[in-house]
Amino acid sequence: MALPKRGKTMSNDERIAVLETTIIHIHETLERIEKNMDKKFNELSNKIDKTSERIDKVNDRLWSNFLWLISSMFALFAVMGHGFHWF
Repeated sequence: MALPKRGKTMSNDERIAVLETTIIHIHETLERIEKNMDKKFNELSNKIDKTSERIDKVNDRLWSNFLWLISSMFALFAVMGHGFHWF
């Protein structure tokens, strides 16, 4: 708060009242910011959990496809071996 150079000066009680009001406003603002940050962190945590679940599902599907590929290769080699009279 700017006061004129030759104007009325503020008393110490008035200055303290202004400081207390400013501190209260800063405290309220910090509480709002903290609540917003907590909300954003919770949303981010939920998104990370959902993404992790999706990655696990894809990983399970990849393993399933890999096992089908290996078993079909063995079946193909068995048919080829039987056809070429290897066993």
